[in-house]
Amino acid sequence: MLKYKLMEGADNDLKHIVRSYFNANNIDMDEYMHIDKSCINDYHNLDNIDTAVNCLIRHLDNKDTISILVDPDPDGMTSAAILYKYIKRIQPEADLRYIIHNEPKAHGLAGMGKGDFTIPDGTKLLITPDSGTNDIDQLNSLVEKGIDCLVLDHHIVEIDPSFAEYIIVNNQSSGKYTDKYFSGVGIVYEFLRALDDTLLYDYADDYLDLVALGNISDDMSVKEYQTKYYISRGLQNIQNRFLKEFIEAQEYSIKGRVNIHNIQFYVTPILNAIIRIGDYAERVNLFEAFLDSPKTFEHVLPGGGIEIENIYQHVIRVGKNTKSKQDRSKNDLKSGVQSQILSNEANKICILITEESYAGLLGVTAIKVAEDEQKPCLIVRKKDGVMSGSGRNFSGSSLTDFRGACEESGLFIYAQGHPSSFGVSFKEENLEKIIEFFNSLDIQKVDTSEILCNFIVGAEDLTKKMMKDFDTLNDYYGAELPMAKIAIENISLYPKGAKISGKNSNVLSWSDNGIKYISFDPDFIKQVQESDAPVIMLNAICACEMNTYKGFTYPQVKVKKLEIIS
Repeated sequence: MLKYKLMEGADNDLKHIVRSYFNANNIDMDEYMHIDKSCINDYHNLDNIDTAVNCLIRHLDNKDTISILVDPDPDGMTSAAILYKYIKRIQPEADLRYIIHNEPKAHGLAGMGKGDFTIPDGTKLLITPDSGTNDIDQLNSLVEKGIDCLVLDHHIVEIDPSFAEYIIVNNQSSGKYTDKYFSGVGIVYEFLRALDDTLLYDYADDYLDLVALGNISDDMSVKEYQTKYYISRGLQNIQNRFLKEFIEAQEYSIKGRVNIHNIQFYVTPILNAIIRIGDYAERVNLFEAFLDSPKTFEHVLPGGGIEIENIYQHVIRVGKNTKSKQDRSKNDLKSGVQSQILSNEANKICILITEESYAGLLGVTAIKVAEDEQKPCLIVRKKDGVMSGSGRNFSGSSLTDFRGACEESGLFIYAQGHPSSFGVSFKEENLEKIIEFFNSLDIQKVDTSEILCNFIVGAEDLTKKMMKDFDTLNDYYGAELPMAKIAIENISLYPKGAKISGKNSNVLSWSDNGIKYISFDPDFIKQVQESDAPVIMLNAICACEMNTYKGFTYPQVKVKKLEIIS
C-alpha cells in the first residue's frame, strides 16, 4: 500500500505553490529570490589570505617553479583549473606545473611518494586547492626541504593549525568568515579576488562558471546565500569552453535550462565517472579540457573511418561511455555484496567488504546502499589487515555527522572528508568493535512506511497553472532544497488510450484532465498491457514539469511510485 502524508511545515497551499515550498524549507521566498551582493563575505575575513597572496606574488616575481596538486573530484578539478588559468593569464611565462593523482580517489598528500604522485623537481611553491589542510606531516616535511606550501581549502580542520609550517586559507577555521558552505573552488575564487585587488586586475569573476560547477558538484548548501549567489551568477554566464560544449552536448536532457538540478544530474555524474574509474590519461585529459588544451584525438567510427575530435568532444564522449560502464559496475558490486547487506540487517550501519578493483566505485555504491537500506554505509577493501574505502550516509539520517562518529569511536586510522561523504581506514581487528560502537549509539530508524510530501492534489484539481508553478521550482532545487514530492490522487488511466514507447518499450504515457503522465515502471506497464479493465484508478508520488519536445511545451507528470486503487 502506498502511504504518504504532508511533511512537517507543508501547508499544501496550491494557490501559492512556490511560496508554500519555500515556507516548508524555512526560507523567506521574497528575500531568497532577490539575493544580491550584500550577502558577499569580505575575503579579508579568511585567515592568512594576505600572507597567501604575498607568497604567490613573491614566487612569481622570482620566476620560481610553482606546482598545483589537482584533487580528484570536480571541486578539486575546477579549483585547480581556475587557479592555473588565472596565473597563466597574469604571467604567461610562469613556470607552472600541475600534478594529477595516479590513484583516482587519493585525497590530498597521503599518497605522496608512495606511487600516487611526486612533487616535480625544482618546485619552490606547492599549492593544494581543495585539499591539504590536515596533511601536516607531509606538508611540514616539504617546508623543511625548502618548498613553500599554500593550502586553499574548505574541509574540516582536524589539526592544531599552530603546528602547521604551511599557509592555510580555509573558511572552516576562519571565525569571521560566515559561509561554511563555500567549496574549495570558492576559496580559490576568494584568493583570486584578493589577487585582483592587490595587482589591480579584474579577472576573478571570469571564472564564476567553474565556481558554480565546483560548488554544485560538491553538494554545497544552496540555502547559504553567498553560495547560492555565486552559483547563480556563474550559471548565468558560462565562459569556460569545455563546460559550454558539455552543456550543449547534454541539450537533449537539459533543454536550455542551465540550473543547479540539471548540472547535478547531467554534467557532474559524467565528470565523477571519469575521475572514479577512468585511467590516468583520461583524468589528465579531463583537467586539460578545463584549461582549453589544443589537443586533438582520432576517433574510429563504428561504421569505419576516422574523425578528428577536439579535446572537449573527446572527453565528453569518453565520459559518457565511462558513466555507462560505472553504472553497470556499480550494479554488479551492489549485487555482489547483497548477502552482506542482509547479514547487516540487525545492525544500525552497513559495513560491506569487497574485492572491487576500482576504488572509485566504492563511494558511489555506498551512496546507493545507504539510500536503499536507509542506513549509514561503509564499503571497504582489505589489504594486509587494514580495511580502507568510503563512508556515505543517507538523506534524513538521524546520525548527522557520520564521519565525526567514526572519528569519535577511536577505532579508525582515519576518517577524512565531509560529515556524510568521506574516506575511511581501520584495522581489520576493529571491525566487530566498530559495529558494536555504532549499535550502541542512539541512531533512530527512519520510518519509511510513509512518504513525506510537499503537496497532495487530486488529479481532477490539477491545472496547467499549477503545473507551471511546480515547474518553476525546478530552477531552485539543489543541496538542502530537494525536489518536491507531489502526491496526486485518483488518476484515471484508460488502457486502450495508453501509449507504450521507447527503444525498449519501457515508457508508458497517457493523459488525464489535459495533463500527460509517464511511467517507467516495467511491472506497471505489463499490468496495463494485460488489463481488460475499462479504466485503472491510481494514486502516485510524482514530479511535475513543463516538458518541451520538438518546439512544443506541455505539462508532464513523471510517476515515481504508484498504487492501483481500483
